[in-house]
Amino acid sequence: MSKIIKIMCFLAFVSTSNLAYAVSIATNSDITFSFTEAVRLIDNTALDDTNVDSVITLKNNDADGTNLSFTATINSAKTIITINPTNNFTSGQIIYAYIGATVEDFNDNAVPATSKTFTAEYLVEDCLLYTSDAADDMQCV
Repeated sequence: MSKIIKIMCFLAFVSTSNLAYAVSIATNSDITFSFTEAVRLIDNTALDDTNVDSVITLKNNDADGTNLSFTATINSAKTIITINPTNNFTSGQIIYAYIGATVEDFNDNAVPATSKTFTAEYLVEDCLLYTSDAADDMQCV
């Protein structure tokens, strides 16, 4: 079962929702940027599934890390961007998610640049099925 990680973006301030206190996330997590209002590109162009990737950065470790491949989508209300990494994260991998000051609401209020760094960790929930010869030797199948 896939987990969804939310990063809440408010026009007045930024909150990282359930990531604010997260120690780790499942290795098969999606990431979402949620907005309190509909957003568009700062040049007034509508955001859609063909251009939303351009406003998101997903990297290993931090802003200077290597890029991670992903696809991004935006809902029809233009309030939720979902980032689906091409590959599952590895246990212990540090992930940096970022959206620049490249989107705004329909009153021309720019959303401030927002980032969050978190660590992926293998969790039993990552596996639909698992086997175990001993209590401490679980493996995904």
